[in-house]
Amino acid sequence: MGVLSCLRPSIVRGTKQIISLSTKHNALATKTLQSGIVRQMGGGGGPPTMIKTASRSVYNTLKDEFHFFFWVGAIPCILIVAAFNIFGGQGELTDIPEGYQPHHWEYEKHPIRRFIAKHFTVPMEKVYEQNLHYQWMDNAKNDQRILARKIRAMMRENQDYKAWYYIPVDVKGKEEAAGHRRAFEKRHSYTE
Repeated sequence: MGVLSCLRPSIVRGTKQIISLSTKHNALATKTLQSGIVRQMGGGGGPPTMIKTASRSVYNTLKDEFHFFFWVGAIPCILIVAAFNIFGGQGELTDIPEGYQPHHWEYEKHPIRRFIAKHFTVPMEKVYEQNLHYQWMDNAKNDQRILARKIRAMMRENQDYKAWYYIPVDVKGKEEAAGHRRAFEKRHSYTE
């Protein structure tokens, strides 16, 4: 073991000298020994090299799958839009028959917009009625708050109704206390 470890530096130095002599005229070969990132390949007309880079297989797979699934969704959509435009066409404005109330989606011109308006949107009349209801509820709550405020103010002033400002009192104890007070005043009065 000791012999091999002593020979190691000379072997490494010798192989480096042999490699440098064989590639004396090649500038890239010295870079190869120093950095180790370029591989020399045989061939004529110059030194063909292969530079080591990171793999692009994940990027290529992701790109291919994205294009595949994009077109899986886009092709049916394009075909449906084309079929609506070819066979359905644009809507035309005509007179409304007597006694007929048209639906909100019948005012749209394009068949795809009519389909979306019929199945996925809320008619403006319904939104208007909902907003009126919300405003009516807010006004009713506000009126109720104002009325409760007036009632509390009147009960605070009069104090004659058993509600927020009424404190229940035991009359028996109050009469007994008044009797004791009168007896005390009678005993200790200065005007006798």
